[in-house]
Amino acid sequence: MNSAVRRLLWTALCPLQAVYALNNGIGLTPHMGWSSWNVAQCNAASAKYALDTANKFISLGLKDLGYQYINIDDCWKYDNCYTPCLDNPPPQTCQRPSANTKTWYAPMRDAIVSAQDKRKIHFNLCNWGRDSVWTWGADFGHSWRMSVDNWGDWASVERIGSAAAGIHQYSAPGGFNDLDMLYLGSSKLNANQERLHFGLWAIAKSPLVLGLDLNKISDSTLAIIRNKGIIDINQDRLGKAATTFTPPGSAAPVSGKIHPYWTGPLSDGVVIGLCAGTSAGKYGVNFKDVPGLGAGSYTWKEMYTGQTGTGTSVSFDIALHDMRVIKVTTVTH
Repeated sequence: MNSAVRRLLWTALCPLQAVYALNNGIGLTPHMGWSSWNVAQCNAASAKYALDTANKFISLGLKDLGYQYINIDDCWKYDNCYTPCLDNPPPQTCQRPSANTKTWYAPMRDAIVSAQDKRKIHFNLCNWGRDSVWTWGADFGHSWRMSVDNWGDWASVERIGSAAAGIHQYSAPGGFNDLDMLYLGSSKLNANQERLHFGLWAIAKSPLVLGLDLNKISDSTLAIIRNKGIIDINQDRLGKAATTFTPPGSAAPVSGKIHPYWTGPLSDGVVIGLCAGTSAGKYGVNFKDVPGLGAGSYTWKEMYTGQTGTGTSVSFDIALHDMRVIKVTTVTH
């Protein structure tokens, strides 16, 4: 992935329904789709490439699961390259912007608003997390990159995933923190790391945008991106991102590392993420210690294994860098 380029406009296969950000009916849930840069760079900047990818969405069953945006990344229309910079001449990726980067986005936002009766456009901001974009991004677009790029390795998953916890409150229907493309299918990630990557992005309410060659996808990776239970959590209409919590007796989060314990509210329950981010082992929680739950017996389902249960707690043996995503629903007594 090239950190200098990220497309800001997304073309939809089919329209979302409801009305919120920019008053154009887009972005009440994190957008889902595919982006080209990791796979084909400028070779993907064609209508044929976009249509071929759309057909793969259909044949692989991805469109029916909500993957609907095809993003031609770079080599046409509009991005954050060569923006006003204190360096002269400005480099492709400016590290010292000459003004607050929010000023780059107002003209396009206003153009989208003026055209909203004719065309529904999803506006994704990419200033790589500068100027605390999560504090103002919802006034300009539907999602915003909150970090520099995901380079497809475990270090990137750690860096971006851990940072998402501290800004979870800024994601809500109409505007979401974008943790960057899902780098599944990378030779730098094993199967455990792919599950944590996808699961953590999903519960953090990041857009789920694939950055892999759909013609070469493995069965194991395809099973991850087609996990309907995790997709449904990501797309839950409440739109609240999960964040870390610290059960009694456990260590506090460590900057730059994936904390073991995550939780967030859903419209019909609570999601719990258990992450073996630094060591394999047995990870579990008593429901009374989980924000949003409390003492009592609950029903639950784990989305990767399909395990279900009822009780006052849940625990799993988790391999290094793997994850379990648990949806907790009704109090049984």
